Amino acid sequence: MSEDKATAPTNLWRRAGLLLSIVLLGFLLRIAHFDEVFRPEGVVFTGRDAYYHMHRIAHGVEHFPDFLEFDPWMHFPEGAAAIWPPWFDGSIATGLRLFGVDDRATAQRIAAFVPPLLGAVAIGLVGMGASLVAGAGLLAALILSLLGGHLIPTELGFLDHHAAMGVWVGLFLLVGNAAARSCSRGWSALFGVVIAGSILTWPGCLVLLAIAELWLISLLLGVSHDPSRFRRVAWNFGAWFHGTAASLLILGCARSPWAQEGQWTLTTLSWMQPSLAWMATVWCVLAGTWGGRQRRTPLINAMALLGSGLVLVLGLFALEGVRSSAADALQWVSKDESFQSMVGESRPLFSSREVHASGASAWIGAAIARLGWFALLLPGVFGFSVWRVRRRGFRREGLMFWSVVVLGGLTLLQRRFTDAFSIPWAIALAAACWSAFESVRSRLFRNAPPRLLRVIGFLLLLAGLWPSLSLPWARAGNALRVAGGSPPIYSLRTAQQWEIYRVARWIQEWTPSPLGDDGTLQYSVLCFWDLGHVIQSVGRRPVVVNNFGDDLGDRHFEDSMEFLLVKDESRALEILEKYRVRYVVTRSPRSEGELVPGSVVHRLHANDGNVWSSPGGERWPRLQHFRLVHESGPDPGRGRKDPWPLYKVFEFVPGALVEGQANPGSQVNARLRLKSNQGRPFQYIAAARTGPDGRFQLRIPYSTEPSEGLPQILGGLRLVSGDASRSRKIPERAVLRGETLEGNDFPGEPPK
Repeated sequence: MSEDKATAPTNLWRRAGLLLSIVLLGFLLRIAHFDEVFRPEGVVFTGRDAYYHMHRIAHGVEHFPDFLEFDPWMHFPEGAAAIWPPWFDGSIATGLRLFGVDDRATAQRIAAFVPPLLGAVAIGLVGMGASLVAGAGLLAALILSLLGGHLIPTELGFLDHHAAMGVWVGLFLLVGNAAARSCSRGWSALFGVVIAGSILTWPGCLVLLAIAELWLISLLLGVSHDPSRFRRVAWNFGAWFHGTAASLLILGCARSPWAQEGQWTLTTLSWMQPSLAWMATVWCVLAGTWGGRQRRTPLINAMALLGSGLVLVLGLFALEGVRSSAADALQWVSKDESFQSMVGESRPLFSSREVHASGASAWIGAAIARLGWFALLLPGVFGFSVWRVRRRGFRREGLMFWSVVVLGGLTLLQRRFTDAFSIPWAIALAAACWSAFESVRSRLFRNAPPRLLRVIGFLLLLAGLWPSLSLPWARAGNALRVAGGSPPIYSLRTAQQWEIYRVARWIQEWTPSPLGDDGTLQYSVLCFWDLGHVIQSVGRRPVVVNNFGDDLGDRHFEDSMEFLLVKDESRALEILEKYRVRYVVTRSPRSEGELVPGSVVHRLHANDGNVWSSPGGERWPRLQHFRLVHESGPDPGRGRKDPWPLYKVFEFVPGALVEGQANPGSQVNARLRLKSNQGRPFQYIAAARTGPDGRFQLRIPYSTEPSEGLPQILGGLRLVSGDASRSRKIPERAVLRGETLEGNDFPGEPPK
């Protein structure tokens, strides 16, 4: 009895009902945190990249058919083209417009459901197609519905092109196997459509084209003894799917703007992808012509196929731009650059920088959160795939084998490929589990009730996937708490997402429009690079850097990183003036060393810009051109002993220059008491010593005039010199224009 027949009910309708139930379960697990996304203040997306996707979708809905191919609101003041192709966001925007949606708010509420819908489609594809690929289709669908590596990127609000990877990989396996078995030109052309669609969604899916190449070579070597079959595979299958993919990629590249990397980059959509597909098409035609004439030994065919392909690739890489692009792509994969080494999804699957809630060792925390305890069996599943392809042949299992090996290897290097790897992993794991179950049952438990054994096997499967279920389990617990009248308990990550969203909303509502009378952008916001998408999309303000990092250009990224580290206020001011920055967003440090003690950003966030002294006795002066205008709630990650606000927003202003007269050589102190929007009392303190002429100057960045949306002023500016004191009002106009305020004299001896 085959595995598929053993696992599937004989009744087709019953099987369809079970699959539909699994799909519904997967969808419900992915929307279980509904209350975390749909908040009273708006739609809070999960994942920072989701905000820029939503930004482009909203722009497409409001300005259809313009899909924001060039964005002047990022990489300020030059602007830049996004590194992602516009087709994922453009397709969603087009679909929304077809249903009559033309406003941002409605588009946000609907677009938040796109990832779980794509996840449900992927589960259905695996359930329908896994039996054709490796058997145990329903079991594979169940595993995928529970697998954290697929659940996380397809959860409600995770609006990202990675949410579509499961669908593309599922179609890749399903259509690819049908095309290879039939060698039909129609199926082969559809296979090319799938490959082109995946690359147009995310250029990283070029790896699917590489997998198809490996499989094609395996198929050709397997039929090298039969010239007619060799020619049919090379022409009807290889040439057709490559040619179709190349044609569609050319059309896609014709609409996409060139990113900053140039026209021949591998990491973004460029002429490189269609060129590789066209070269492969020519190679297939030549291979079919040569190998279809007479029988040759497998060794000769292997040497000819690999040698001719190598010549074509080396010919393309002879171009200087292509060589530099290949070097950049290698650095991107190996994380051998400053920015990629900081990106969370670029970390290896087994990373020492993430600990799972189960208390597992740090180096396996990320792996078991995505693949469950079965992540520790990766070598065994790889070995099972080798055994299976040797048993059933490359024609039936080759595509699955290469998908497991290649996507699995890339996932070990960078966890960003986990969503794509989850599809073949679920199928391979289901086949391995079912084979192990049947083997154990037939050898040790022949007389045991089959239903009881299946229940035990199912419980063991759940135990293996349990670390992956920690997130939906916590969300289900919240739903039960709410139903029982108890307050829900949210994760630290969720609380932080809400806080930056509220900060961005405040920026959008309370800061002046960046557009001047002539329609040009007048100022920008500088923040940590990973906050840029939220500030731009929700705050509707131009940003110097965002989550694209140095992919938009090294200069902006390097200057922003220097600002975060610099201790000299004059150098910090140079950077701000260079990019016409008006607002700076700081945050509580997420890790050791993120805020350098004594740096401008550290003094702003830790001490509101006042004089700061290090534990070692090093003393840093106050900052004269920054005023706190808003702060979030306390950082939930720091505990109650040190309740820093998670985020603060400072305005960069010239500051009012307070001048006056006092006794020569005396010290004049200024103190302004304020209360933040969170009710936290703080003060701004300034001091200056008079010269021989008795004159003093104090730069004050705060106004004493009350203003809605800004910190509350508790009295006027208090000037003190010796036993004398006086109060001084600071107009807002003087702070914004850097005006000099005179007449602040103290009685005393006139200068000699």
